[in-house]
Amino acid sequence: MRAVKRKGCEMRGFARAVTKAVALLVAMLLPPPVFAHGVEMAVGSTVLGSGALAVDFDFVADGRTVATPSVSVGGMTLYTTIFPSFGWVSPDLPSASLFQLPDGTPVSLQMVAVAAGASVQINGVTLSAPGQATLIGNSSSVPGAHVHPSWQLLLPDGASGDFPVTFKLTTTRPPYTESTAYTIIITNVDSVSDTPTLIPSATVTPTVTTSPTPSQVLIPTATHTPTVAPSSTATSTPTPGSTATATSPPTSVDDTVILPVKPISVSIASGQSFVDTLVKVRVVNADAPNAQVPSHPIKLLAQLGDCPPGTIGGAPDFDARTPGAQDTVTLAAGRSKKALVPVHIVSSRFTSFNRVTPTRCTLMLAAITDLAGSLDPNPSNNIVPLEVNVIDHNDPDLAALHESGIDSASPVSVTVGTGQSARSKTSRPRLLYGNLTAVAPVAVALTVSGDCPPGVLGVPTFADGSNIAVVHPGGRTRGRLGVTVHPSDVLSVSTRSPLRCVAVLTATGPSGDTDPSNNSTHLVVDAIDRNDVN
Repeated sequence: MRAVKRKGCEMRGFARAVTKAVALLVAMLLPPPVFAHGVEMAVGSTVLGSGALAVDFDFVADGRTVATPSVSVGGMTLYTTIFPSFGWVSPDLPSASLFQLPDGTPVSLQMVAVAAGASVQINGVTLSAPGQATLIGNSSSVPGAHVHPSWQLLLPDGASGDFPVTFKLTTTRPPYTESTAYTIIITNVDSVSDTPTLIPSATVTPTVTTSPTPSQVLIPTATHTPTVAPSSTATSTPTPGSTATATSPPTSVDDTVILPVKPISVSIASGQSFVDTLVKVRVVNADAPNAQVPSHPIKLLAQLGDCPPGTIGGAPDFDARTPGAQDTVTLAAGRSKKALVPVHIVSSRFTSFNRVTPTRCTLMLAAITDLAGSLDPNPSNNIVPLEVNVIDHNDPDLAALHESGIDSASPVSVTVGTGQSARSKTSRPRLLYGNLTAVAPVAVALTVSGDCPPGVLGVPTFADGSNIAVVHPGGRTRGRLGVTVHPSDVLSVSTRSPLRCVAVLTATGPSGDTDPSNNSTHLVVDAIDRNDVN
């Protein structure tokens, strides 16, 4: 393997894009907050043997939890934290105001309100909309019994702020009744004094600006899953905006990959209220056979992105034959496994322009190593967008002034062979003009942005050699976009672990466009240089 490829004093190409991901994820190298035992949310009841469920927890002092970057690509970053957790009022976790529940009492969390971009994942089930609920667990007096939810934010790069999640606790065991509502604030702002950059309420199609690349080789310095030290090692009691510290060096290097996913198209027939579909997603343990850990668990996460609440129909499932959703799988080095991600398309949540023009949203899928102390050497391939295109035949055809856009792009994979000076492939972007009542064609321009390094993507061209297509009413016009990778562009760590960048292709037609959701598409580019790994 070549140790370094340089031009001047900067690394080129995909290493630049990966270094950007490393910078965004370097916070994962810091230990998580270690909460004192009393900061755990203790679940009990207001009356001995009956009453309402309740939580003993200082929501004023400790109800703001800082989520740190987990994975980032294509202009979106996933932030996660497992604190605070749920425990059970017991001799091990006493409460001055609540009573212990009988062992085995089922307690569920039901969402009351949730900020856009926020979600809670418990036992593999993601909750992101009011009314959604899942079982936390059964109460237990066993010392140390507790459940760690994953409090999550999925935001465009640069967006920050406080995102409240309001929930209540319910049970099916009489005579206990549901709790009052409680609010946890998930934030990606490290300090209360920081100035937040709030996520816009409108749909965001982010673009990414490539930042300068330091002169260094790609080494395992990102996506650290810290080992949580026991609460007795905490050096301080956490307060809002501050965290206690603990020593948590990486214990293993584990390369997890999620393969690109083709966009999906869903047609809702007239009279149908919803459509359910399953999307196949493959994850890979890209470690070498002689890795220090011969196998590792991989968790698959599905996030709403800019899709409506409820679009994710449940947790990903690696084993359809086993009851429930199995969102985690343990794979040996070099092995892969497909999971099924349920997608639930509800007619009332999507409005398509007409029968030939889809409306679009983007889900985000992420694969992470579910192992304490793990370090991923190539975080660029831990996350992929999944574009969902919907045509709802319950909606009448509109006759607005203009409706132009672009069809979803399929991912492109490029492998530079041993001894090759370059390898090229061609993407075939297709622009559309959806106005069925128009009589004259229109000009639609295609531009390219995103986090792919300079030179990898060419200039889009159409029939006349320019980036402007002539598109007839109700029609589509296909163009060409070259994708070229040179050995100097790529620093590959494995033939199973491609370096990934995401381009954003944007169509711009006449003013007066009706549905901006289909004006842009994500083009995922994966690249491997076999010269590095032979």
